[in-house]
Amino acid sequence: MTSPWQPPDPSVTETPIRAQPQYGEMAPPGYVSPVAPPPAPPVAPDYSAPTYYSAPPVVRKTRTADIAITSVLLALGLIGMFVGVASSVGLKAGLAGEASKYGVTYDAPSNLAALGAIIAISHVVLYLAALGVSIPLMITRRVAFWVPLVAGVVAAIIFWVILFSLIASDQTLLNALSAGNS
Repeated sequence: MTSPWQPPDPSVTETPIRAQPQYGEMAPPGYVSPVAPPPAPPVAPDYSAPTYYSAPPVVRKTRTADIAITSVLLALGLIGMFVGVASSVGLKAGLAGEASKYGVTYDAPSNLAALGAIIAISHVVLYLAALGVSIPLMITRRVAFWVPLVAGVVAAIIFWVILFSLIASDQTLLNALSAGNS
């Protein structure tokens, strides 16, 4: 025993400070631990080497309602395309028939065939575009019902603008329609 007023005893040697024992260092030879050894410390990645990682694929849930609605809208769009093409082919006869109901003759403008072709071509192109955009969206499980809706609205706008411009171009038919003679 040493005290602050006595010198230390030279016969007593101090034990050296040992490092913390490593896993399994104190085990007897041949001993297998039932516990797995701790994981190795993480190694820092080598940032000097180029890495080419791709993003993991995005897994989207199936949108059954969207597929059903899109399919119904595409089917209605197919019907609308056929109606638009048929009405553009018989555009002159249809307008002449409506004018005859009011007792006037329809004076067809010179660009009637071109306007009918615009209606037919736009309906076919819009339907094929809606089909070509909707199917990949449905395959990748993205919302697709808006595509045939937009195509249908654009087709309807084209159809009605051309039809109203043709009616408005014939002043006698326009006067008969506004007078309400039937």
